[in-house]
Amino acid sequence: MNAPLELSVVIPVYRSAETLRELVERLTRALEAALGAERSELVFAVDASPDDSLERLLELRRSARGGPALRVLVGARNVGQHAALRAAFRAARGRALLVMDADLQYAPEDLPRFLAAWQRGADLVAGVRRARADSYLGRVLPSALFNAFARWWSGVALRDFGCGFCLLDARLVPELERAGARRRFLKPLLGALARTPVELEVESAPRATPSAYGFAKLARLAGAFAVGWSPRPFVWLGVLGAISLACALLEIGAADVPCGSIGLALLGSSAALLAAHRALQREPEAGLWEELDAP
Repeated sequence: MNAPLELSVVIPVYRSAETLRELVERLTRALEAALGAERSELVFAVDASPDDSLERLLELRRSARGGPALRVLVGARNVGQHAALRAAFRAARGRALLVMDADLQYAPEDLPRFLAAWQRGADLVAGVRRARADSYLGRVLPSALFNAFARWWSGVALRDFGCGFCLLDARLVPELERAGARRRFLKPLLGALARTPVELEVESAPRATPSAYGFAKLARLAGAFAVGWSPRPFVWLGVLGAISLACALLEIGAADVPCGSIGLALLGSSAALLAAHRALQREPEAGLWEELDAP
């Protein structure tokens, strides 16, 4: 039961009942063509979805005739996409893990390209959306601004942090577990941990369900990312404040520059930001997850 497979496809599920049948059928065809059914599995993590997603998955598993194993994890309550992925990562048995959304925004038929890049030695294969079917002002522009900021702030050179289509080597999973609360920024973290990352362009189809990430939510995410990614900028801010305050106390600052006030302001800002960083580093709630046995 626990023997390693070649590939696990891990998919968080929330309000996805309408797309699951087509998704499973297309993934099954792609996996059988690329690997053979016995060397792969589908791992769905149902994040307390209020629609019929769980019932639809169980029906698909009952009616399956061959194909890759279809495994279903169920969360006791809604804890969010990244906690669902964490549960799926822990359960997956594949030597590589392919992450997909359940809304058919990305084509399962691209799976062999990701698998081939991993087989050539990449430990992270990150999708980049080539064409966006979303509103430019409502989704595309805010996403581009967030990507530019995240690249600059983190130093991770990936082009599209918002693309939920990627493949990672299973050897990265223990490193993800050790990363603590930074797991909530999955794509930047994977980019920072990977030793041989590559990027592949993928088509982005119209969403079957509306995106949860509008301009306001992306702005909040950028703020959380700025504060939560690393404490180093705030430490340097505090050092600068201490230097400014020391200059004022030693009366070596210019007479027309209020070094003391600037130093106190910088020290106060640094302390507040470091406190916010520490709060964000608390382990996110993973919730309770159960794998439903096949009948």
